[in-house]
Amino acid sequence: MLFRSNWAEIKIPGSEQHGWIALESLQPLLPTDQGKQRLSEATNLLERFSQLKRDNQRQEAEACLIRRCALIAEVLGDQHPDLADALETLGDECQSPEDARKCFETALKIDRVVFGTNHFRSTRRLCELSRFENNQKNYRSALTLAEECLGICRKSSQQNDSMIGSALFQLAFAASGLHDPTRAVRLYGEVLDIERMNGNEQSTTAGNAFYNLGGIEESRNDFAAAEKHYSQALAVYRRTYGPQDQYTKDAERSEEHTSELQSHLNLVCRLLLEK
Repeated sequence: MLFRSNWAEIKIPGSEQHGWIALESLQPLLPTDQGKQRLSEATNLLERFSQLKRDNQRQEAEACLIRRCALIAEVLGDQHPDLADALETLGDECQSPEDARKCFETALKIDRVVFGTNHFRSTRRLCELSRFENNQKNYRSALTLAEECLGICRKSSQQNDSMIGSALFQLAFAASGLHDPTRAVRLYGEVLDIERMNGNEQSTTAGNAFYNLGGIEESRNDFAAAEKHYSQALAVYRRTYGPQDQYTKDAERSEEHTSELQSHLNLVCRLLLEK
């Protein structure tokens, strides 16, 4: 068959029950031999994309992913989960923010058509779209998307701490962007609680949460707390990325900067007390 060997949970119309269909039961749009050839080409394009990305040829890499999406749509149709996955990959590499947004939104739409509006599968798309909007500084949109993702996660029978943590992280980032540091600190704390509970204290998610907490505390002039958080982030980045990675270097600079600010503040306070 042309399709992946997996099954999709679907909502039975007019019922609270759920049923299961094989994705293989969906009819391909092209004859089998021609479809296989197209999907093989799509696989080769993904490998080609990886090589171009390593070589920093971004425009050519993006073109490979665009062609890959076109081939998948041609064979499997424009409402197939495989196309949603391909569009999400393309969205991460689009040089145009508007094109990237369209990719993420279309991937989400496909999942909702195939699996239902509140199916757990849509949480990943919602979280990716929230991350994208945060990166574009569209914090209110990011907040709404992350809240929707979190709501589906908490109602779903497929409890997934990792996805809940991801949604909380995007909520915290958006709250910080909307100048609500108190909420952001609380949400980052929840993210770290989940990471600790699952034995992931040294995960990149934990490192990013520590780093962002450092930024919040630095903006509130609590340099001692900021230095502590930057130090925690630095430990994670050194272990994960190594000493020469940009994440590690940024955390080192931030830790040193806040340490200097705290030392200066301590000196000023001591001089004032001596007067």
